[in-house]
Amino acid sequence: MARKLDVNEEEYKLILKNPENIPFTAPNTKIKRLERLYDLLTLVFADHEMDEQEAFMMKRYGIALGFSSEDSKAIIKRSIAILGGKLSFDDYLYLLERE
Repeated sequence: MARKLDVNEEEYKLILKNPENIPFTAPNTKIKRLERLYDLLTLVFADHEMDEQEAFMMKRYGIALGFSSEDSKAIIKRSIAILGGKLSFDDYLYLLERE
């Protein structure tokens, strides 16, 4: 994820040391916000599980990205169901947006 966001190793270490000091700017499109959420979700799901604390943090991240509390909760809930298997972002996006 650091490479995707063009963060070098020194910046990465600073972020880990003091994450609250790093300004956060949410992407301005829904697709880009969902892509950021997907990137973090795939990291969280690396062990094929999401505990309550991780789910809570994911919901907060969704809100920080600009989703409402209810939308964030729904997206995370649906994402947990979808990411039980391994999907590409395109497949994830298609399934998430289906009614």
